[in-house]
Amino acid sequence: MTARWIANIAVVLGCGYIGVVFASRMEARVRQLEALEAMLTQLAFNIGFLALPLSEAMRQAASGQRGVVRRLLEQVTGLLAGRPEITMKEAWEEAIRRQTGGLCLKQPEMDALYAFAAHLGQGDSKDALDNIQLTAAKLKLARESAQAERARDGKLCKGLGFLTGMLIVILLF
Repeated sequence: MTARWIANIAVVLGCGYIGVVFASRMEARVRQLEALEAMLTQLAFNIGFLALPLSEAMRQAASGQRGVVRRLLEQVTGLLAGRPEITMKEAWEEAIRRQTGGLCLKQPEMDALYAFAAHLGQGDSKDALDNIQLTAAKLKLARESAQAERARDGKLCKGLGFLTGMLIVILLF
């Protein structure tokens, strides 16, 4: 009898944990979009006001970040330093591919990062600032959408996880 109760509790907690994991991915997505926006703001400042070259602007922007965004920028600057023949676009795309496992972004946000990379390093600082502003606007819209999704579905995922576990226990009882 005790083993059955332990198994039932394990089923409920296991299903609840799955719901919590889904909700935490939603939270991580919002945090990553906020960090990407902050990174773009810092990058625009470094290029527009400090007049730093793009690779140096990215290196300094990386120092103000943490987590996956910092690793992304560090990989870009590392690729540029280690392989002089690589273009900025190629470095960004490779760094994004390497960080895909850590990014909780959906495809439209990934597309925005790839579009950002496609125009990065081409043209003068005004073109770079325009590209940064466009990408920041896209990510802001995505962040607002992600926040609404998190508010709407975050608690739902947690609740459904625990309720699913309870349903399984009832059905097996």
